[in-house]
Amino acid sequence: MTNGFLHREVREKNGAYGGGANFSSLTGVFNFLSYRDPSFTNTLSAFTNSVDWVMSNKFSDIDLEEAKLSIFSSLDRPVEPGSRGSGFFRNGVTPQQKQEWAFPSLPPLCS
Repeated sequence: MTNGFLHREVREKNGAYGGGANFSSLTGVFNFLSYRDPSFTNTLSAFTNSVDWVMSNKFSDIDLEEAKLSIFSSLDRPVEPGSRGSGFFRNGVTPQQKQEWAFPSLPPLCS
C-alpha cells in the first residue's frame, strides 16, 4: 500500500513529505500516516482510495516484489539500543517471544 499507491498519491501528488500505512500485529491496529502534509483533505481521500486499490487485487510483479522486500527488511533490520526494551515495556513481549513469532524454527536468543 505504501510503496505501490500511497507514496505516489500522498507525497508526489499532494506534496506531503511522506506518508504510508502500517499494521501492528501486537495491537491489531492498522494506521494511515502522513507528515508535513499541505493537503490533508486530499490525503484522506488517498487513504480511502488505497483500500479500493488493494481490494482491486491488480498488482504487478514489481508491486509484489517490493512488498516482499519491505516485509523482509522490517524483519531483518537491527533494533536501536534505545528501543530494545520498548516491546516489553509497552506490550509485555519479551525478545524471546518476538523471535519465536517471527522465526519459529530458529533456536532461542537466550537459554
